[in-house]
Amino acid sequence: MVQRSGEMSCGQMVAIVDDEPEIVRVLGMLLSMRGLSVSVHGSAESLLEALSLDQGRWMIRGSDGTPHVLAAAVIDFNLPGLNGAELVLRLRAMAEGFRVVMITAAREQLQPIYGTALQDVTVLSKPFSIESLEAALR
Repeated sequence: MVQRSGEMSCGQMVAIVDDEPEIVRVLGMLLSMRGLSVSVHGSAESLLEALSLDQGRWMIRGSDGTPHVLAAAVIDFNLPGLNGAELVLRLRAMAEGFRVVMITAAREQLQPIYGTALQDVTVLSKPFSIESLEAALR
């Protein structure tokens, strides 16, 4: 679990996945300012390329190439190609143990299509506050 700045375990990282460059830039900056290590991605495929499995945990390389445990992911639902829900299901099929926050302007599309498959995913409707995102990551 991702904790407040100063309490986050060494070597853990939050991935942000959104196809809107301004959103990943701002979220990355705001979470970094709160002491979290962040990796930003413009697509599901970009995140998948950055990940590797190690002893049942997802690992992600930081900008310096150092591997970090994926502690949490903030994922937009409406991504081109593989959408956010499909990304979560693919990641969870191979490893558990990381928190997921889905961000979306189309919350009503999640339940009818994915039912209970995403029941442990926190969903935040856009626009949301940084405080609500931070609370969802705890």
